[in-house]
Amino acid sequence: IKYGRNLETICSGGVVDEEYLATVEGCQTINGDLHIDGWEKPPSHLDNLQTVTRINGSLHIRNTTGLGVFDYLGALKEVTVPKGKNTTAIEIVNNRGLTEIQIPFLERVSSENFMRIVITDNPALGMKESMAQKLYYLADGKHHTRIYYKDKTTFWDDLMDNKLYLVIFIMLCLIMIMILLISTLLIVRTVKRRQVETKEGFPKPPWKLQKQSKDIIVGWVKNGRIPSSDNFLVFERVKSVMNNDVVIMIGNEKHPCCVLPDIPYELKKEHTYKYKGTAHTFKLIKIKQMAPCTHEFSYLVTTTAKGTKKASKKQEKKIKEIVYYRWDNRIMPLEYDEILQLAMMYKPERTICISNRRKEVFSLIHMFHTYCCILKEEITVSDVLQLHTEKCNGSILDRNELVFVMAVIMEWAYQSRSLPDDLKKKHMDWCHSYAIMAKFMRNNPN
Repeated sequence: IKYGRNLETICSGGVVDEEYLATVEGCQTINGDLHIDGWEKPPSHLDNLQTVTRINGSLHIRNTTGLGVFDYLGALKEVTVPKGKNTTAIEIVNNRGLTEIQIPFLERVSSENFMRIVITDNPALGMKESMAQKLYYLADGKHHTRIYYKDKTTFWDDLMDNKLYLVIFIMLCLIMIMILLISTLLIVRTVKRRQVETKEGFPKPPWKLQKQSKDIIVGWVKNGRIPSSDNFLVFERVKSVMNNDVVIMIGNEKHPCCVLPDIPYELKKEHTYKYKGTAHTFKLIKIKQMAPCTHEFSYLVTTTAKGTKKASKKQEKKIKEIVYYRWDNRIMPLEYDEILQLAMMYKPERTICISNRRKEVFSLIHMFHTYCCILKEEITVSDVLQLHTEKCNGSILDRNELVFVMAVIMEWAYQSRSLPDDLKKKHMDWCHSYAIMAKFMRNNPN
């Protein structure tokens, strides 16, 4: 194993077997030919090839059985045969059980040999037409390839190849539907209004003050002296923020204003929250990125207390730090450290966690942290889930939240060296499955 100038890991080529796989874990570049030959079934630790992005040589997959879906070179981007070595760059021949090849990120194939890609004598191999076209393009033309496969292209694949026309058609249909709906609603509304109102919009006689009309008028009188900027619920939230030492916000948008409306997110901007003579002015003075999805917003908060006269109002200034963790909708985080760090920040009776989503996840993970690190009591996963549902927010976690909680627990156990030896392999398999699920959800957010 060597290291290149850009600190990438470089390994030698060879025949892939158990011994070879043990030497290439974490390698990014293979110098030399990579041979996969004569397998009856894939060996274990084949996932060690998942980090390989470049092969400075040829890739040979020959004479195997039971290979199934070959997706172990998922990160491969380049296969380059060195000058002076007149060999085929990619050769996949006589593999009885090979059903599919997945090399989605392949960007370059080069060789001085006229036939640069050869894929033949694989009876069960299926491939989409788009994948074959990509291989023709990488080889600089179909005449530089010899590829035989079963076409797996579906009607949906053809449709996606012409997705621009599909999108235009769908948009036109949606516009037509919206026009019809709006027209229908306007007609219905006009007919109903004509039943109770004159053409000019006044109510038809006899004129009576209904209960709803009374409530509206009473409300006008009651709130007549309150400025339009007053909002009781928002102000209650502001008071909760001011009364706690640690403030954690979890939201699904870029800025924390989705959790606390109108709170500034640009430097030197300020906003004042008022209610019944008391005001809190938040001025943003600093933004610090604590982690990829976590930022700390520092505010200079000026509090003006209620007084009988303008001169008697007292002002108090203090610095308030708010930690904001962004968790987008329908996305499973790839890293677990940030949510664990949020749980570690929690101080009993001095912390407020405000969120427009995912508060249940934070509450559950904090409960694990409390039992394991503070109380140091044993508790099972099922007991924590039951206790969370009964005693805390009372919200049942959806499947994404539950899977993420399990991922955090697994990573927590691994980092704290609490995993028994017989569970380490299962831990690696589970985390690998989670990573695939998270990547799929990021690529398919709908």
